[in-house]
Amino acid sequence: MDVFDVNWMDRADRRRRGKSDPLDAQNAARAVLSGRACARAKSGDGSVQIARMYKLTRASAVKARSQAINQLKAVFVTADPALREELAGLGNAELLRTCARFTDVSSHEGAGEESVLQANWITLGLLADRIGRLSEQIRDVDARLTRRVEGHAPQLLAALCGVSPVERSSGRRQVRCLKRYAAREVFHLVKQLQPGPRS
Repeated sequence: MDVFDVNWMDRADRRRRGKSDPLDAQNAARAVLSGRACARAKSGDGSVQIARMYKLTRASAVKARSQAINQLKAVFVTADPALREELAGLGNAELLRTCARFTDVSSHEGAGEESVLQANWITLGLLADRIGRLSEQIRDVDARLTRRVEGHAPQLLAALCGVSPVERSSGRRQVRCLKRYAAREVFHLVKQLQPGPRS
């Protein structure tokens, strides 16, 4: 049995005849019979499903990494002034590398009860380590997605990162609209495809 997706009902018809499940079912059947509804339902297997799983994994990793970065910055703002001075002026990459070394706090630990400064070191170190691991996961999933698309639909490589320009015309001129932040996504994707060492 062939299964088709009917994405949108006729709004004008719904306003005239009302909104109900039987009417929606009739309109869906008419759309399929007339050929207007020709989108195949998702099968849940094959290359598309694999890419869908990778995109899901990437989205959750990006969200978790952003949360960890925000937490690290919040701890850094409220940290001991001496620690802030030690880390001030470092770029993002160097800051993360420096904070990641704080997980080994044996050199900072003294005798007696744990201090707030030591807790700052440990927290910054754990958050930096988490950010590094999530970044590595994102890079791994990006590489898998790129290989998947290159092997099965290389023409969709731009659509993968959200570019897919849409034609728009005002009558006098014709332009192509890009998704917001698409240029940044393309830059990162092109960087991944280039051979050579990565920073």
